[in-house]
Amino acid sequence: MPTVSLLIPIFGLILCVVALAQLGLWATQSLQISFRNKKQFELAKQLLREQIRKQGDQRMSSARESVSDQAGALASSASPASSRPSSFRRLEVVKLVKETAVCTSVYMRPVDGQPCETFRAGQHLPIRFNLPGLAKPVVRCYSLSNAAGQGFYRISVKAVPAPNNQPELPAGLISNFVNHQLKVGDVVEAKPPAGDFTLQHNSEAPIVLLAGGIGITPMVSMIQEAINENVKRGVVLMYGVRNRKDQVFREWIDQQTATHENIVAVNCFSSPLEDEVEGVDYQISGYVTVDLLKQILPGPECQFYLCGPPVFMDSLSTGLASWGIGEHQIFSEAFGPAARKPRKPTASQPTDSTGAATIHFLKSNVTVNYDGQSSVLEMAEDAGVAIDSGCRAGSCETCLAKIARGQVDYPDGEPSDLGPQECLPCIAVPVGELELDL
Repeated sequence: MPTVSLLIPIFGLILCVVALAQLGLWATQSLQISFRNKKQFELAKQLLREQIRKQGDQRMSSARESVSDQAGALASSASPASSRPSSFRRLEVVKLVKETAVCTSVYMRPVDGQPCETFRAGQHLPIRFNLPGLAKPVVRCYSLSNAAGQGFYRISVKAVPAPNNQPELPAGLISNFVNHQLKVGDVVEAKPPAGDFTLQHNSEAPIVLLAGGIGITPMVSMIQEAINENVKRGVVLMYGVRNRKDQVFREWIDQQTATHENIVAVNCFSSPLEDEVEGVDYQISGYVTVDLLKQILPGPECQFYLCGPPVFMDSLSTGLASWGIGEHQIFSEAFGPAARKPRKPTASQPTDSTGAATIHFLKSNVTVNYDGQSSVLEMAEDAGVAIDSGCRAGSCETCLAKIARGQVDYPDGEPSDLGPQECLPCIAVPVGELELDL
């Protein structure tokens, strides 16, 4: 009978063999996953090349007018949300889901039991929050992260911390409220979904979704709409985050790419974690860039949809323009500071303080000399005149105001559906002397 001294090394040898076999199995599985991801990446490029090749020499510029016409038709016929938002409607929070440590999805249904308004993927929901301790409600616009027809609205909100370089500044008021204080059963108020950031369905050009961080939310809605409407065009999602801790809807996106061969996701990690493997956990080490797009796409004949933080938006917009991408091929969504563009003074916007251009806020009994660059809303805020606002980009119409006398200009394009003597202070500038009923 073997002695105990002999059994110990034999037992240890058996454990080593088992461990090595297990490691071999794990390594094989990892290589299989890596190969599958890389294969999918290559298939994506091949799919897009074939689709673009089918278009031949057809240029997107020839479709500019039809894109605009169809977008208007979709807005007027399919989505009442594109007309001016009506009064606020009470919505009950029915479910809260933590997508990441700092991102929460909020599911809401109308309190009155009636159906949700229909909407197009990519549109946003203007929501009014009544926070404890605040005298006035706060309005924010959040992109819907689900498709229409599901019986609920869903928004996905990332808690915004104070800026790293200015820690004395407050963190995001509403985003942190949603992530840390909002409860199931709470009631918020919302206007119908709004916005023109929607999929264009009158083209066969591949759809390229460029998302940075929480900018993934409208893209998820667009992917779901493409699936629901049986879109056969290639859909490529380029998703840029630091690492998996910032990824939202990863499992859902993986499921769609696995079951729909025309949908491909390319994850770009700028700061991968030590245990994350390129080709397994992500495809690209780095940022979403136009140079990367050039490696994947054989040409610029695509539709590009952008949503993300200001630096992300600015970099890609500039890069796409340098590549020769026409404005009619680029669709974007941004709120708050990211939505504001620097304005240059014009002849109708004097920069001195002579009173040549003034804004009179009649109800507040405040008059300011226009500075030649700011929006009417920004001038009002600087003067202490309170104006309700949401998107600050002319989408939600929360700041809608009556013009008592004078006129305004819109440097970034005049909005539609405004009534006589109405303006949107968030994107308007005065022309000469302006009087507002505020």
